Amino acid sequence: MRRGVGISGLSRQSASTAQYASLSNTISTQQITDLKAQLESFRTALITFSKAHNADIKKDPALRHQFQKMCAAIGVDPLVGGGARGQGKTGLSLSWGDMLGMSDWTYELAVQVVDVCVSNRDRNGGMMEMNDLLKKLHRLRDEPEGTLSPEDIGRAIKILKPLGAGYEIVQVSHQSYVRSVASELDTDQATLLGCAGERAGRLREREMMALLGWNDIRTRSAFDAMVKRDGLAWVDEQAEGGMEIWVPSTMTWEEAS
Repeated sequence: MRRGVGISGLSRQSASTAQYASLSNTISTQQITDLKAQLESFRTALITFSKAHNADIKKDPALRHQFQKMCAAIGVDPLVGGGARGQGKTGLSLSWGDMLGMSDWTYELAVQVVDVCVSNRDRNGGMMEMNDLLKKLHRLRDEPEGTLSPEDIGRAIKILKPLGAGYEIVQVSHQSYVRSVASELDTDQATLLGCAGERAGRLREREMMALLGWNDIRTRSAFDAMVKRDGLAWVDEQAEGGMEIWVPSTMTWEEAS
């Protein structure tokens, strides 16, 4: 018969288990300490880099994108307040955006996005094509085209979310639009908007019926919703052979010099 371990054997096994547990805790604690030190070092380097190259980061979208990727590595959003906080000279808490010097830049851009969208809402019904918005923002800021990117617009719109004004980036077909009204597009409207983008903004009722396989009731209802309910389109009253509408947000406009 096999003999049992015995009391002395159990004691030795228990002692070994306790030693392993203690060693494991020591290693885990050391790893956490090392990780915190690395993150603190990265944080300091991040702030130093931002202060040294702040102007370049704001002017160059490619550099700004790479800078944001570095920040994302430690879960920091450099353009939006919140997250990790530190103490300023006055003793007040500072968000990452404050410490990295990017909050004011983003807030200013957000205000300008609202300004451009609202001033053009009567024309486009609250749906502005992304490239059109960027073009107008560059003119407003007196900056060369390419200074801002769609990613910058997305971050600016992100801080507008709490206002509940409905600002959102909407993807239709292969085009991005900035919506500045609270109402959402239904499926038929999104389909027509995509078609309008491929036809310089012009939609003919009969053509859409043939293209999409819709009956006359569905097509007319979708047209009416875009015109009367949401103000996304204008009716061409001189058109012949069925209803015809124009979608301003998908049209190319000549800028006044």
